[in-house]
Amino acid sequence: MDSTLERHELRNYVIEEYKLDCKLRFLLEKFSIEAIVDEVIRLLRESDLNFIDITAFARDFYIGSDLTNQEKHKYITEMKQQAFFQLLDTFLYSDNYSICSWTIYTIGKFSEHENAIFLEIAYETKYKEANPILAYRCLNELTWLQSEKVENYICELEKSNAIKANLILLYYFESLCDNEKFNDMLKQEDIMNLLALDKTLSCNKDIASKRLFALENHIAWLCSNNKTISFTESDISIIT
Repeated sequence: MDSTLERHELRNYVIEEYKLDCKLRFLLEKFSIEAIVDEVIRLLRESDLNFIDITAFARDFYIGSDLTNQEKHKYITEMKQQAFFQLLDTFLYSDNYSICSWTIYTIGKFSEHENAIFLEIAYETKYKEANPILAYRCLNELTWLQSEKVENYICELEKSNAIKANLILLYYFESLCDNEKFNDMLKQEDIMNLLALDKTLSCNKDIASKRLFALENHIAWLCSNNKTISFTESDISIIT
């Protein structure tokens, strides 16, 4: 088969036909691992319209697929040689909230400790000040990747009285099921005001969690409508 036709067939599968079932080894009967990685990178460079589909395929080919361990090792090695993760890193700086969020998750899901550097830099230079939701998600994945910087990040946030810093900590502790630190924060006056809690409700983790979820959706809405991931504290509406 002509190589152009083969590439077109692979492209259609990645974007339209993949069923997220991780049954992907059959592709090796027609395409080399080098060709598959090359096409994934080519697609990512062309446009971000199918970004989630392309990266989901790339992730599943390595995580959870029916490839042998040897084939997976060859695949991840090829990904690194073709600078896939350096390309993925550029999407952390998009103004598209969904793309940033998905990129954070994808880098973490690959579970390569060396990739923590990408999330560390993005957290320090962009997310920490710009968006508490993306910041806490970044911290989650950095925890998963065993970044040595997470402890310092948490200490810095705890020393700050800014609303955004407290939100990052609230979401982070809740996601880790750290009930002690989460409940302690709910007793703080600024947190009670932000989430419209009184002293009785502040002890109710379920109510606080529902309001945090509503606030997270509100922030996502703000970002999607304003085509940016950044906003000021005055943009955060109190969710009751």
